[in-house]
Amino acid sequence: MKLKKFILMSLLVMPLGMTIMGCDEEASTETPAESNEHTKHIWSKKYAFDNDNHWLTCSGCDEKNLFGPHVWNFEKLIKDPTPSEEGYKQFKCVICGATKTESFPYAEENNNNNGNDDDNNNNGNGGTTTTEVDGYVMVDSIDDTDNLYIVSSADGLSYNAMTAEIKSEDLPWYLCFAVTDYSLDKTDFVQMEENGEEFKFTKQNDGSYTIQAKNNNYVYSYVDGTHYSIGLCDSTTAPKSGSVYWEITKEEKGFIFKGKTTNVYLQQYLSFCGNKSKPGFPIYLFEKGKVTVNDNGGNGGDGNDAFTGTIAEDSRWNLNFNEYGYTFRDTLATLMRAKVKTTTTYSACLNIGMSAAAKDDGYVPFYHNTVYPKKDSNREHTWPNSRGGGSNAGGSEIEKDPYMVRPTLVKDNSDRGNKFYGLGSNEWDPASCGFEGARGESARVIFYVATKFGKTHGLTLSNNPGDSSSKKTMGTLKTLIEWNRKYPVTDMEKQINNNLEKAGFGRNPFVDHPEYAEFIWTTSGVQTAVPNIDVGGSGSGGGSGSGSGTGQDVPPTPAYEYSLVTDLNALDGQSAFIVHEGKALTSVNGNASRPWYFNAVDADISSDKTGLNVSGAQKFTFTKVSDGVFTMKTPENKYLYSYIDGTHYSIGLKADATDINFTIEALSDGYTIKGTNTNVYIKLGSPSFQGTNTKPTNPIYLYK
Repeated sequence: MKLKKFILMSLLVMPLGMTIMGCDEEASTETPAESNEHTKHIWSKKYAFDNDNHWLTCSGCDEKNLFGPHVWNFEKLIKDPTPSEEGYKQFKCVICGATKTESFPYAEENNNNNGNDDDNNNNGNGGTTTTEVDGYVMVDSIDDTDNLYIVSSADGLSYNAMTAEIKSEDLPWYLCFAVTDYSLDKTDFVQMEENGEEFKFTKQNDGSYTIQAKNNNYVYSYVDGTHYSIGLCDSTTAPKSGSVYWEITKEEKGFIFKGKTTNVYLQQYLSFCGNKSKPGFPIYLFEKGKVTVNDNGGNGGDGNDAFTGTIAEDSRWNLNFNEYGYTFRDTLATLMRAKVKTTTTYSACLNIGMSAAAKDDGYVPFYHNTVYPKKDSNREHTWPNSRGGGSNAGGSEIEKDPYMVRPTLVKDNSDRGNKFYGLGSNEWDPASCGFEGARGESARVIFYVATKFGKTHGLTLSNNPGDSSSKKTMGTLKTLIEWNRKYPVTDMEKQINNNLEKAGFGRNPFVDHPEYAEFIWTTSGVQTAVPNIDVGGSGSGGGSGSGSGTGQDVPPTPAYEYSLVTDLNALDGQSAFIVHEGKALTSVNGNASRPWYFNAVDADISSDKTGLNVSGAQKFTFTKVSDGVFTMKTPENKYLYSYIDGTHYSIGLKADATDINFTIEALSDGYTIKGTNTNVYIKLGSPSFQGTNTKPTNPIYLYK
C-alpha cells in the first residue's frame, strides 16, 4: 500500500497585541488645505495590490502607505491531485484579501521492486517488500466497536485526531488535536504522533450516541452567546443547556456529528470545536488494527566522508551544478518550496518538532544528543525573531517552519538569546550544551533558512556578529562553513529530515547534501565561481539494492584569490586591499554625519595569513613617494588622507594631492599605516575603519 502522510495546516492566527490595519480601516482622516497644492495625505480605505505586495494609496499624490509583502494563508482546496493531473490550493493574504492559486503534484512513494545501481544518481535503491504492522483502520459503522478515534481535517490536506484535553481554560470550546500519519486514501494510518485518544461510543434508544473520553467525561455541545461550542462534562446532565447526545450521520466519506438539541456541528479547525454550519470536511473514525506498509530496501549512502548526508540522490533536487552563488540558492529555494505540501502554526511547531525528534519515551532537544522529557521544552528560533526569523521582524512565514523553529530546553534558549553561532566573545557555541556535533546541525539549519527565505525575506549570512538586528543577518558565516565541513550529518538530523518530509514539510537539502552550501557561500561571502566539489557518493542500499559512485574524502578548500604583500617596494603602482582584524577597508563612509568612519567588509584570511578572499571591498592604488611612504588612491580617483578635527583623529577622502602621504612601517608580522604629518594611525574601529592617535595592537595586512 502506498502511503502519504500529512500534518495540520492551521489557519494563520494574529499574535495577541499585534494591530494590523484592516482592509476597510482608514489610515488618516486629515484633509488637504483648500488649494491646488497637495499638503496632507488622505489614504485609501482599501488596499491596492499586485502579485507580490499591497499598499494604501493617497488620493492626492503617488505616495504609498503600509507597503509590504503579502502574508499568505491557506484558504481552501480547489482540486485534489491525481496521478495524471496536479491539484490546486487557494491562498489569501490576511491583510489585503488578495488571493493566489498554487498547484501541487500527486505524490506516491517509490514502488520500485528491484535494486538500482546507478552511478549517475550515486545511490542504491533497495527492493520493496510489504509488512503488517500495528496501526489504525478506518471503520464504516460505529456499531463495529465502541472505542474509536475521531479524526478530521480543516483543509482536506492534513488530518488530526481529537483528544479530551481542553486547549485553554479561557477557550473551553476548543479541544486539542493530535498529529496523525495517514495513508493517501485515508483508509488506514500507521501512528498518531501525539497519542490520539480513544472515545467510547454508546448508542441510545433514539439512535443518538454519547461520546466518552478515557477519563469518563462526556463530549457535549452547547451554544454560549455567539459561540457554537463543545466541551467536557462528567454526567449526562450537560451544563449551559447543552447536550451530551450526538446525531451521527454516515456520508459517502466519513460521518457528520451534530448535537441532538443544539444543532452544533463538531469540526476540526484550529483545534476541535463547534460550528453552526455543516463542516466542509467529514469526521473519520478509526480503530486499532493491522496495517500493511511498504518496506523499501533503502538508499545507498553518500561516499563523501566529509560531506555525509541523508542520501546521495542528486535527481531528488535536480540542480544545475554549473550555477553558483545566489543563482544556485534561488534555484534550490524554488525546489525546496515545491516539496512543501502543508503548513502549520508557530505554536504547533513545538509538538511537531518533538515528534520528529522522538526517541524512547521522550525526544532529543536541539543542541543535544540525549533523550529528555517533553515537559521542559520551548520553541527556539534558530534564526532569531529579532533578526528576521519571527513575526516581530516580518518573518511570520519563517517562524511557522518546523525546520527553523526547533524544540529545545528552556535554559539553552535563554542562554543563546539572539547571538550568532560561533566561538567569539559576542557569539554562542552550540557545543556549550555538551554535544559538539550540534555545531554542524546548527550550520545546516541556518543554511536552510538563508536559502529558503533569503530572497523573499532579505535574510543574509554575515561574518560580523556585531551587525544590527535590523540587517536580518545570521552567522558567523566563516564558522558555519567550517562546522559544516568538520561535523558530519547526525542520525538525528536524518531522522528529522525524513519525518518532517513525511509530515508534508519538505526537506532540508543541506542534510541530504551538505556540500550544497559551498555552491552558495565561501567563508568570506557569496560564492563567485563554481566550486571544485564532487557531489557524487557511494554506498549500499538495504533489501536487494546496492549502489556505487565516486566521492571524495575531504571537501576542497577554496583557493585564496589574493596573496599577502611582503615587499613594500613591489607595491609601487600596484592595487591592494587594506585588511585589519579580519575586515577590509572601503572608501564608503560608514555614517554621513561622521566622515571620519569608513565601511568595513568581511575578509576571509587563510590560517597562515598568506591568502585572502573578499567580496564587496575595493583595492587602493599605492604610489611610492619615498622609502616607506605611499599615497593611496580609491577607484574613484580620490586620495585617502589623515587629519585632526578637534578631538577626532580622522581619515577622509580628497581629490587634490596635498597632505595625502602615509608612512607604512613593516613589523615582524604585517604593517602599521600612519599619516606622515599627522601621526594618525588607520585602524579598525567597531564596526568601521577610523583614525586613532595610538598605534593599533594588531597589524594591518596588505593583499594584492
